Amino acid sequence: MITNAASWVLDTGCGAHICNNLQVLERSRKLSKDEMILRLGDGKTVAAEAVGSLSLVSLEVDDLDNLSTCESCLKGKMTKKPFVGQSAIANSLLDLVHTDVCGPLNTSARGYSYFITFTDDHSWYGYIYLMRYKSEAFGRFKEYRL
Repeated sequence: MITNAASWVLDTGCGAHICNNLQVLERSRKLSKDEMILRLGDGKTVAAEAVGSLSLVSLEVDDLDNLSTCESCLKGKMTKKPFVGQSAIANSLLDLVHTDVCGPLNTSARGYSYFITFTDDHSWYGYIYLMRYKSEAFGRFKEYRL
């Protein structure tokens, strides 16, 4: 919560600190228009004018245990819900295979914009197949099974 123009927001859940007074920064630079948008942990976006740094000699906080966690920052970092229970463990080769299709990649290598990975749960041996199109995934799966 910002209480006055010289306040800082102590950001306990993220890695950045927010200041609304550029004059307190030791070094700062104005941001270009494409750098100005910041996405917050709750999905909202805000505009920033500049970035900078400040060396803190000390930070006196009476009770660190009572600082609240930035809930929206934590939610923004979550990618999936935790797994409940135990997963099955494969007893032999190809009983359980983990796979993922990745892409499109911004810079393709020799025309390959996608890749697919297969990891055998029993041996943990991994395979990677390069693909020009995502639609090649099933063909690569059949190739992997052989």
